[in-house]
This record gives sequence, C-alpha cells and structure tokens, in this order.
Amino acid sequence: CYHFDRHPVQPIHHQPCLPLVDKLTEKIVMHGELVPIIIVPAIFFAFAYMVKVISDNSARKALINSQTSVEAIDKLFLQNRAPDLENALKWGLVIVGIGVAFIVLQVMSFDADEPISYGLIFLFGGGGLLAYYGIGTVSNK
Repeated sequence: CYHFDRHPVQPIHHQPCLPLVDKLTEKIVMHGELVPIIIVPAIFFAFAYMVKVISDNSARKALINSQTSVEAIDKLFLQNRAPDLENALKWGLVIVGIGVAFIVLQVMSFDADEPISYGLIFLFGGGGLLAYYGIGTVSNK
C-alpha cells in the first residue's frame, strides 16, 4: 500500500490506502483501449504492402528475364508510381476527420467504450469522404 501524503521521516500511522489509479491514469487507461483498434489495421496494411512490393519485384524480374522491351516495362510499372493526388486528398481528409473526432471526444470527456465515441469517429470520417466528394465534383466541372 502506498501512502503519498506522509513525509519519509514520519512513522507510518494506519492511514487508509490511497488508490493507485487517479483520474489522470484512468483516462490514460481508457485511451489505451483504442490501441488495438489502431495497431491491428496498421499491421494488416503493412503486411499487405510488403506482399505488394514483393509481388511487383518478382513480376519485374520475370519481365526482364523474358526479354520484354524496356518501354513496356516502364509503361507497366512507372505509370503506377506517379503521385495519385486524388487518393492522397481522400485519405488525408478522412484521417483529419478522425483526428477531429478524437479531439471532440477528448474535449467532451466521453469514454472510449461509449457508443457515442464510435459514432463520432465514423461521422467525422464519413464527413471527410463527403468533403472529398464535394471537392471532386467541383474540380471536375
């Protein structure tokens, strides 16, 4: 049992034990429940990206070994490496929306396991997708 309010020189009197978990650490533990929600998809996407890179490299090696023209190889693989600004805009808006949702959850003091937390995250993420759709339709006109 820890006694935080006594001086080290004073003798221990039978004081009630102070709880080790105060409000600050309780909040940290609540947000710790969101860690699996973030880490599991991150591991999945990292694994999928590694599989894509390995398969692309093996396809390039096979094309080079089969005496395919350099222009065909460049056309197949280099056009895919061009920056996709629309896709970056879409996912950037979704991530910003989810970030704003987390800020709103923190300001409004909702717990991580409340249904409103998930609702706000999906609402702001969907708002990011709707913003992307609006920007896309305006830019295509």
